[in-house]
Amino acid sequence: MAVAAGVKVFTVAPTDPYGWTIRLESSTQSPHFFANRQLAINYARLWAKANRPSLLQLVASDGAVTREWNYITFDPLYV
Repeated sequence: MAVAAGVKVFTVAPTDPYGWTIRLESSTQSPHFFANRQLAINYARLWAKANRPSLLQLVASDGAVTREWNYITFDPLYV
């Protein structure tokens, strides 16, 4: 998927043998590790919301994107 310039892309992906990582594409920062899938997704959603415009992708172990959340516009009613 093509992403517009300036949009930050966050990915949540499973790790082997267990756990989940969150990483910000094009960042030199180390990935954040979580043992629980839902906790990783919740943290990533908050991180992406705080860094709009952004795109959050849930990636399967084979590399396929299984779900996406877009945080493009800022609406103070839904923060």
